[in-house]
Amino acid sequence: MKPEDHLAWSNRSAAFSVDGSYDKALADGLKCVELAPLWSKGHHRVGSALQAMGRYQEAIDHLDKAIATCTEGDIANLKALRDACNTLAIERKLLGSWKGTVTEQLGGYSQVMQFEEGHKMHVMVMGQSQEASYMVDGAKDPILLNIHLAIDGNQGPNVPYIIRFTDDSTLEMCCPYLTPEIPTKFEGPGLVTMKKLPDGEKVDVDENKWIDSPELEEIKKLDERTKVLRYMREFSDVLIKAKDQTDEGDDDLPPSTGTTEEEIRANKQVLKMMSVNVKINAVEARYGSPVAQAAFLLVAQCQTPKDQELEKASDELRSLMLEIGLIDEASLEETRKKFKEANKFMQEQTTAASTGMQAPSDGRTEATRARLQKKLETRQAEKAAAAESAENSPAATGNGKKAGKRKNSRKSETSSER
Repeated sequence: MKPEDHLAWSNRSAAFSVDGSYDKALADGLKCVELAPLWSKGHHRVGSALQAMGRYQEAIDHLDKAIATCTEGDIANLKALRDACNTLAIERKLLGSWKGTVTEQLGGYSQVMQFEEGHKMHVMVMGQSQEASYMVDGAKDPILLNIHLAIDGNQGPNVPYIIRFTDDSTLEMCCPYLTPEIPTKFEGPGLVTMKKLPDGEKVDVDENKWIDSPELEEIKKLDERTKVLRYMREFSDVLIKAKDQTDEGDDDLPPSTGTTEEEIRANKQVLKMMSVNVKINAVEARYGSPVAQAAFLLVAQCQTPKDQELEKASDELRSLMLEIGLIDEASLEETRKKFKEANKFMQEQTTAASTGMQAPSDGRTEATRARLQKKLETRQAEKAAAAESAENSPAATGNGKKAGKRKNSRKSETSSER
């Protein structure tokens, strides 16, 4: 190899990289840069070797200087490598658990995000853990973080964030609020500041255990009646604030678009209702679906409140929901009708079971009977197969031979007597 030939040093650097000898690849790449400082490929060899060794920041610094000074070769390749190294550096910095509290507009709840190797993560919100995956785009400014929530084992909706590190233990994240557009600034209701938990500290993601969430600790200790009462009161508070809010108090909403004043007002009303739904969903997430369902049965007057407090709270919530437009009288009547039909069916089945008579059926009883009959036939078939297998086993065959001998012996004795 000619010591003065920069191409030879470049080629040997590439060969060392293929072989996994990245320290030697780096040394040859630096020699190539020394001989041809304006040639981009030599700098690419250096950056690639540093990337392979996990020295991302050194690679970024070297490539930034090369991009500014190189006049020969493919500068676009240097930029692509620099962006890839930046993405890897950010992903490494994300690893671990981060905790923060979202704004009141998003529900004011605590959340933990646990970033793991292989772009896997867990998102813990309201005492529940959900699997997710993430992708970082370090070429974007601000940095883009896409989080894909997993639903029933499949990749679910994407939630985009812009992110930045204000220091080694503080991460700012900002997601869209009532708009599909990715934010460009770290401001507004979608902004949350996350603090990194101590290294090595992981959150238990067992579905049967509560995730660290201070606002839920008190709720867990309440009896069911109190949970329902507090849920209805918090629900009402959301609607009261929305009802009393004036147009001047809508600074948190994204700009409303439209070609006419009427369209702008209509679109603004839609945004208001979306904002209300976000807050309602947060209340339901705190108390859980069973509590929300029990409260709605009271609001719809499908069930009778047990005391005056529950009655007053359900009446107030029903009145507010009607006024805001979340429900109407027709939907309430339909709910009461369906609930009454379901109760009638259950009572008929219970009465039939206690008297031994066949109750009127809407098809569900026959379907249930058919499933039970099929299970019974399957079990009988399995039992018969097991018995046949036992008869054909070596032990069973041996016993059969002994029994045959005893039978032949008895025949012989009978013959002698005759």
